[in-house]
Amino acid sequence: MGKATLSVIVPSFNRPRSTLAAVQSVLTQNVECEVIVVDDASDDPEALPAVLREHAHVRLVRRDANGGAGAARNTGLAHARSDLVSFLDSDDRLLPGTLAPRMEKALAIGFGSPEAPVIHACGWREAGGRNRQRFPRSSIAPRDFFSACWFAPGSALLARTDLFRCSGPGTGATPGRPPFGPFDERLRRLEDFDLFARLATDGLALVGQPVLGVELDAAYSAETSEIFKAADLLESKFETLLTEGRIGHASARSVKAYLAYERAAAYARSGRKGRALAALAASLACKPRLTLFPGPGWDRAWQG
Repeated sequence: MGKATLSVIVPSFNRPRSTLAAVQSVLTQNVECEVIVVDDASDDPEALPAVLREHAHVRLVRRDANGGAGAARNTGLAHARSDLVSFLDSDDRLLPGTLAPRMEKALAIGFGSPEAPVIHACGWREAGGRNRQRFPRSSIAPRDFFSACWFAPGSALLARTDLFRCSGPGTGATPGRPPFGPFDERLRRLEDFDLFARLATDGLALVGQPVLGVELDAAYSAETSEIFKAADLLESKFETLLTEGRIGHASARSVKAYLAYERAAAYARSGRKGRALAALAASLACKPRLTLFPGPGWDRAWQG
Protein backbone atom coordinates (compact mmCIF):
# COMPACT_ATOMS: atom_id res chain seq x y z
CA MET A 1 0.00 0.00 0.00
CA GLY A 2 1.39 3.41 -0.96
CA LYS A 3 0.13 6.62 0.57
CA ALA A 4 -3.10 5.52 2.24
CA THR A 5 -6.37 7.24 1.46
CA LEU A 6 -9.56 6.95 3.44
CA SER A 7 -13.26 6.79 2.60
CA VAL A 8 -15.72 7.54 5.41
CA ILE A 9 -19.19 6.19 4.68
CA VAL A 10 -22.12 7.87 6.47
CA PRO A 11 -25.49 6.10 6.06
CA SER A 12 -28.45 8.37 6.73
CA PHE A 13 -32.21 8.01 6.94
CA ASN A 14 -34.39 10.97 7.93
CA ARG A 15 -31.56 12.59 9.91
CA PRO A 16 -30.44 15.72 8.02
CA ARG A 17 -29.27 17.64 11.10
CA SER A 18 -27.31 14.89 12.78
CA THR A 19 -25.89 13.82 9.41
CA LEU A 20 -24.53 17.32 8.89
CA ALA A 21 -22.89 17.21 12.33
CA ALA A 22 -21.41 13.78 11.59
CA VAL A 23 -19.94 14.91 8.27
CA GLN A 24 -18.55 18.11 9.76
CA SER A 25 -16.85 16.07 12.50
CA VAL A 26 -14.94 14.28 9.72
CA LEU A 27 -14.08 17.40 7.72
CA THR A 28 -12.52 19.10 10.75
CA GLN A 29 -10.05 16.22 11.22
CA ASN A 30 -6.48 16.70 10.06
CA VAL A 31 -6.81 13.87 7.54
CA GLU A 32 -7.55 14.12 3.85
CA CYS A 33 -10.37 11.76 3.00
CA GLU A 34 -13.54 11.42 0.99
CA VAL A 35 -16.91 11.40 2.76
CA ILE A 36 -19.72 9.43 1.13
CA VAL A 37 -23.16 10.24 2.50
CA VAL A 38 -25.69 7.55 1.59
CA ASP A 39 -29.29 8.73 1.77
CA ASP A 40 -31.20 5.50 2.44
CA ALA A 41 -34.38 6.69 0.70
CA SER A 42 -35.33 9.32 3.29
CA ASP A 43 -38.96 10.47 3.30
CA ASP A 44 -37.72 13.89 2.19
CA PRO A 45 -34.66 13.25 -0.01
CA GLU A 46 -31.62 14.74 1.63
CA ALA A 47 -29.53 17.39 -0.07
CA LEU A 48 -26.06 18.55 0.83
CA PRO A 49 -26.30 21.98 2.46
CA ALA A 50 -24.27 24.78 0.93
CA VAL A 51 -21.61 24.45 3.64
CA LEU A 52 -20.84 20.93 2.36
CA ARG A 53 -21.34 21.43 -1.39
CA GLU A 54 -18.14 23.46 -1.50
CA HIS A 55 -16.12 20.44 -0.36
CA ALA A 56 -14.91 18.46 -3.37
CA HIS A 57 -14.42 15.34 -1.26
CA VAL A 58 -18.01 15.10 0.00
CA ARG A 59 -20.43 13.11 -2.14
CA LEU A 60 -24.11 12.31 -1.71
CA VAL A 61 -25.47 9.00 -3.03
CA ARG A 62 -29.19 8.26 -2.91
CA ARG A 63 -30.80 4.84 -2.73
CA ASP A 64 -34.15 4.27 -4.44
CA ALA A 65 -35.51 2.12 -1.61
CA ASN A 66 -34.79 1.97 2.10
CA GLY A 67 -32.61 -1.02 2.93
CA GLY A 68 -31.22 -0.35 6.39
CA ALA A 69 -27.69 0.34 7.59
CA GLY A 70 -26.10 -2.70 5.96
CA ALA A 71 -27.55 -1.97 2.53
CA ALA A 72 -26.56 1.70 2.80
CA ARG A 73 -23.00 0.73 3.72
CA ASN A 74 -22.88 -1.62 0.73
CA THR A 75 -23.91 1.29 -1.49
CA GLY A 76 -21.20 3.47 0.01
CA LEU A 77 -18.60 0.74 -0.46
CA ALA A 78 -19.54 0.46 -4.12
CA HIS A 79 -18.66 4.15 -4.53
CA ALA A 80 -15.55 4.20 -2.33
CA ARG A 81 -12.31 5.13 -4.11
CA SER A 82 -9.86 4.82 -1.24
CA ASP A 83 -7.52 2.17 0.13
CA LEU A 84 -9.03 2.33 3.62
CA VAL A 85 -12.58 2.66 4.86
CA SER A 86 -14.38 3.70 8.01
CA PHE A 87 -18.08 3.91 8.73
CA LEU A 88 -19.76 6.64 10.75
CA ASP A 89 -23.41 6.34 11.78
CA SER A 90 -25.29 9.55 11.11
CA ASP A 91 -26.13 10.08 14.78
CA ASP A 92 -22.48 9.71 15.89
CA ARG A 93 -19.48 11.99 15.47
CA LEU A 94 -15.71 11.81 15.49
CA LEU A 95 -14.06 13.54 18.42
CA PRO A 96 -11.76 16.44 17.44
CA GLY A 97 -8.20 15.62 16.46
CA THR A 98 -8.56 11.84 16.79
CA LEU A 99 -8.59 10.50 13.23
CA ALA A 100 -4.94 11.31 12.43
CA PRO A 101 -3.50 9.40 15.42
CA ARG A 102 -5.84 6.49 14.66
CA MET A 103 -4.59 6.38 11.08
CA GLU A 104 -0.97 6.68 12.18
CA LYS A 105 -1.25 3.82 14.67
CA ALA A 106 -3.13 1.59 12.22
CA LEU A 107 -0.62 2.14 9.43
CA ALA A 108 2.28 1.45 11.79
CA ILE A 109 0.83 -1.97 12.64
CA GLY A 110 -0.65 -2.70 9.23
CA PHE A 111 -3.81 -4.31 7.93
CA GLY A 112 -2.57 -7.85 7.44
CA SER A 113 -3.17 -9.77 4.24
CA PRO A 114 -6.27 -10.97 2.36
CA GLU A 115 -5.78 -14.35 4.03
CA ALA A 116 -5.31 -12.88 7.53
CA PRO A 117 -6.82 -9.39 7.65
CA VAL A 118 -6.39 -6.99 10.56
CA ILE A 119 -8.98 -4.40 11.53
CA HIS A 120 -8.52 -1.53 13.99
CA ALA A 121 -11.09 -0.10 16.41
CA CYS A 122 -10.78 2.93 18.66
CA GLY A 123 -12.45 3.67 21.96
CA TRP A 124 -15.71 5.56 22.25
CA ARG A 125 -17.84 7.47 24.71
CA GLU A 126 -21.60 7.41 24.91
CA ALA A 127 -23.61 10.61 24.59
CA GLY A 128 -26.93 11.38 26.20
CA GLY A 129 -25.80 12.02 29.76
CA ARG A 130 -24.27 8.59 30.36
CA ASN A 131 -20.76 9.77 29.44
CA ARG A 132 -19.52 6.18 29.65
CA GLN A 133 -16.38 5.35 27.71
CA ARG A 134 -15.14 2.00 26.44
CA PHE A 135 -12.01 0.67 24.77
CA PRO A 136 -12.51 -2.63 22.88
CA ARG A 137 -10.14 -5.45 23.75
CA SER A 138 -7.88 -6.79 21.01
CA SER A 139 -8.31 -10.32 19.75
CA ILE A 140 -6.56 -12.67 17.35
CA ALA A 141 -8.92 -15.56 18.18
CA PRO A 142 -11.54 -16.26 15.48
CA ARG A 143 -13.84 -17.72 18.16
CA ASP A 144 -14.21 -14.28 19.74
CA PHE A 145 -15.93 -12.94 16.62
CA PHE A 146 -18.56 -15.68 16.98
CA SER A 147 -19.21 -14.60 20.58
CA ALA A 148 -20.35 -11.00 20.07
CA CYS A 149 -19.73 -7.73 18.25
CA TRP A 150 -17.90 -5.71 20.86
CA PHE A 151 -15.97 -3.05 18.92
CA ALA A 152 -18.63 -0.64 17.52
CA PRO A 153 -17.81 -1.17 13.82
CA GLY A 154 -20.58 1.23 12.81
CA SER A 155 -18.37 4.18 13.79
CA ALA A 156 -15.08 3.07 15.40
CA LEU A 157 -13.55 0.88 12.69
CA LEU A 158 -10.62 1.30 10.29
CA ALA A 159 -10.08 -1.41 7.69
CA ARG A 160 -8.87 -2.03 4.18
CA THR A 161 -11.62 -1.33 1.67
CA ASP A 162 -10.88 -4.51 -0.26
CA LEU A 163 -11.77 -6.53 2.84
CA PHE A 164 -15.39 -5.79 1.96
CA ARG A 165 -15.20 -6.38 -1.76
CA CYS A 166 -17.07 -9.34 -3.27
CA SER A 167 -14.05 -11.18 -4.68
CA GLY A 168 -11.12 -13.06 -3.24
CA PRO A 169 -10.53 -14.63 0.18
CA GLY A 170 -12.49 -13.17 3.07
CA THR A 171 -14.66 -10.95 0.92
CA GLY A 172 -17.89 -12.76 0.12
CA ALA A 173 -17.11 -15.12 -2.75
CA THR A 174 -16.90 -18.30 -0.66
CA PRO A 175 -19.74 -20.71 0.24
CA GLY A 176 -22.01 -19.59 3.03
CA ARG A 177 -21.81 -15.88 2.19
CA PRO A 178 -24.98 -13.94 1.50
CA PRO A 179 -25.68 -13.10 -2.15
CA PHE A 180 -26.17 -9.36 -1.64
CA GLY A 181 -22.71 -8.03 -0.89
CA PRO A 182 -20.43 -7.57 2.14
CA PHE A 183 -23.33 -6.79 4.51
CA ASP A 184 -26.32 -9.10 4.33
CA GLU A 185 -29.13 -6.79 3.24
CA ARG A 186 -31.78 -9.09 4.67
CA LEU A 187 -30.67 -8.02 8.15
CA ARG A 188 -31.98 -4.82 9.73
CA ARG A 189 -30.13 -5.60 12.97
CA LEU A 190 -27.02 -7.56 13.95
CA GLU A 191 -25.57 -7.07 10.46
CA ASP A 192 -22.19 -6.10 11.97
CA PHE A 193 -21.98 -9.30 13.99
CA ASP A 194 -22.92 -11.35 10.94
CA LEU A 195 -20.30 -9.78 8.68
CA PHE A 196 -17.35 -10.04 11.03
CA ALA A 197 -18.22 -13.54 12.21
CA ARG A 198 -18.29 -14.64 8.58
CA LEU A 199 -14.99 -12.89 7.89
CA ALA A 200 -13.52 -14.67 10.90
CA THR A 201 -14.10 -18.02 9.21
CA ASP A 202 -11.22 -17.02 6.92
CA GLY A 203 -9.09 -15.52 9.73
CA LEU A 204 -9.47 -12.07 11.29
CA ALA A 205 -7.74 -10.05 14.01
CA LEU A 206 -8.86 -6.93 15.87
CA VAL A 207 -6.42 -4.36 17.23
CA GLY A 208 -7.88 -2.09 19.88
CA GLN A 209 -6.53 1.46 19.65
CA PRO A 210 -5.56 3.64 22.66
CA VAL A 211 -7.56 6.55 21.23
CA LEU A 212 -10.96 7.78 22.41
CA GLY A 213 -12.11 8.59 18.90
CA VAL A 214 -15.91 8.61 18.65
CA GLU A 215 -18.96 9.86 20.48
CA LEU A 216 -21.84 7.41 20.04
CA ASP A 217 -25.53 8.11 20.40
CA ALA A 218 -26.42 5.57 23.10
CA ALA A 219 -30.18 5.77 22.47
CA TYR A 220 -31.68 2.47 21.33
CA SER A 221 -34.25 2.82 18.57
CA ALA A 222 -34.42 -0.56 16.80
CA GLU A 223 -37.75 -2.37 16.82
CA THR A 224 -37.76 -5.48 18.97
CA SER A 225 -39.22 -7.49 16.09
CA GLU A 226 -36.15 -6.75 13.96
CA ILE A 227 -33.90 -8.29 16.62
CA PHE A 228 -35.93 -11.51 16.60
CA LYS A 229 -36.04 -11.66 12.78
CA ALA A 230 -32.28 -11.14 12.56
CA ALA A 231 -31.53 -13.69 15.28
CA ASP A 232 -33.68 -16.33 13.57
CA LEU A 233 -32.02 -15.72 10.20
CA LEU A 234 -28.52 -15.80 11.70
CA GLU A 235 -29.18 -19.06 13.51
CA SER A 236 -30.15 -20.62 10.20
CA LYS A 237 -27.13 -19.16 8.38
CA PHE A 238 -24.59 -20.37 10.89
CA GLU A 239 -26.23 -23.78 11.13
CA THR A 240 -25.55 -24.00 7.39
CA LEU A 241 -21.91 -23.04 7.94
CA LEU A 242 -21.67 -25.76 10.60
CA THR A 243 -23.18 -28.35 8.24
CA GLU A 244 -20.74 -27.34 5.51
CA GLY A 245 -17.82 -27.69 7.89
CA ARG A 246 -16.95 -23.99 7.68
CA ILE A 247 -17.20 -23.58 11.46
CA GLY A 248 -16.96 -26.01 14.37
CA HIS A 249 -19.46 -26.91 17.06
CA ALA A 250 -17.82 -24.58 19.61
CA SER A 251 -18.20 -21.61 17.27
CA ALA A 252 -21.82 -22.57 16.54
CA ARG A 253 -22.56 -22.68 20.28
CA SER A 254 -20.95 -19.24 20.69
CA VAL A 255 -23.24 -17.87 17.97
CA LYS A 256 -26.31 -19.34 19.68
CA ALA A 257 -25.18 -17.89 23.02
CA TYR A 258 -24.84 -14.42 21.55
CA LEU A 259 -28.16 -14.53 19.72
CA ALA A 260 -29.91 -15.70 22.90
CA TYR A 261 -28.23 -12.80 24.74
CA GLU A 262 -29.58 -10.34 22.15
CA ARG A 263 -33.05 -11.86 22.45
CA ALA A 264 -32.84 -11.52 26.24
CA ALA A 265 -31.90 -7.85 25.92
CA ALA A 266 -34.77 -7.24 23.49
CA TYR A 267 -37.26 -8.93 25.81
CA ALA A 268 -35.96 -6.88 28.76
CA ARG A 269 -36.32 -3.60 26.84
CA SER A 270 -39.94 -4.47 26.04
CA GLY A 271 -40.73 -5.32 29.67
CA ARG A 272 -41.07 -9.10 29.23
CA LYS A 273 -38.89 -10.09 32.16
CA GLY A 274 -39.81 -13.78 32.23
CA ARG A 275 -38.85 -14.29 28.61
CA ALA A 276 -35.71 -12.23 29.13
CA LEU A 277 -34.58 -14.49 31.96
CA ALA A 278 -35.36 -17.61 29.92
CA ALA A 279 -33.35 -16.32 26.95
CA LEU A 280 -30.46 -15.35 29.22
CA ALA A 281 -30.49 -18.83 30.76
CA ALA A 282 -30.34 -20.31 27.25
CA SER A 283 -27.35 -18.09 26.46
CA LEU A 284 -25.51 -19.19 29.59
CA ALA A 285 -26.29 -22.83 28.85
CA CYS A 286 -24.76 -22.52 25.37
CA LYS A 287 -21.69 -20.72 26.71
CA PRO A 288 -21.16 -20.96 30.48
CA ARG A 289 -19.47 -17.80 31.80
CA LEU A 290 -19.28 -15.45 34.77
CA THR A 291 -20.36 -12.34 32.85
CA LEU A 292 -23.64 -11.48 31.15
CA PHE A 293 -21.97 -10.26 27.95
CA PRO A 294 -20.67 -13.25 25.97
CA GLY A 295 -17.84 -11.55 24.06
CA PRO A 296 -14.34 -10.26 24.87
CA GLY A 297 -15.78 -6.95 26.01
CA TRP A 298 -14.01 -3.68 26.66
CA ASP A 299 -12.23 -1.65 29.31
CA ARG A 300 -13.29 1.67 30.80
CA ALA A 301 -9.77 3.00 30.39
CA TRP A 302 -7.01 2.01 28.00
CA GLN A 303 -5.14 -0.97 29.45
CA GLY A 304 -2.13 -0.95 27.09
